[in-house]
Amino acid sequence: MSPFFLRQYVKGHASDVFEAYPQLLTEMALRLPYQVQKQADTAASIPLTFQQAWYYFLCEYMMTHQTPFVRRQVRKLLLFICGNKDKYRQLRDLHALESHMKCIQQCCKTGGFEASSSQPHGISLPYDSLVELMEHLKACVEIAAGRTGNWQRYCQREETVLSFLLQVSCLLDEGVCPTILQLLQCAICGTKSATPSQVTRHG
Repeated sequence: MSPFFLRQYVKGHASDVFEAYPQLLTEMALRLPYQVQKQADTAASIPLTFQQAWYYFLCEYMMTHQTPFVRRQVRKLLLFICGNKDKYRQLRDLHALESHMKCIQQCCKTGGFEASSSQPHGISLPYDSLVELMEHLKACVEIAAGRTGNWQRYCQREETVLSFLLQVSCLLDEGVCPTILQLLQCAICGTKSATPSQVTRHG
């Protein structure tokens, strides 16, 4: 039943190959570019052109941990589109940082933060929102500490990020401050604690 159904998949769904239809359709859509490229290589030099939406949605899938079967295919396709692991990691990291930072800014705004205020006051967040904020900050720290260059590249692109982090570090709960200061340190000084294994992990 190839190329539409892999032999292993057919064995596992012998009674009904369409039982996991959404999963099957997603995997087929992700494999299709490989098939097109294979045919293009044998016929003539016809380069594949991927629109920006491809990069966006593939990076979004990479942030979804509930669908590991899709993430494997997405990673493979994203690597194929980017051409090498460095470009792949950069694209994935910049997208993740942008997404997490938007959530961080929204949490702070919900807590009463106003960037233009001349008399800023403390940011008040309920426990659940504080936990959510810390999760996003830690995700940013993981990238900043492991692949500092990508974090610094993001800060150069988004010029207001560092001033925002500096402001909210003085207004949030004191338990949040060390994490924010770590981000600021990585942006300005880099990190001496990153080992080669840390730099290349999560590839």
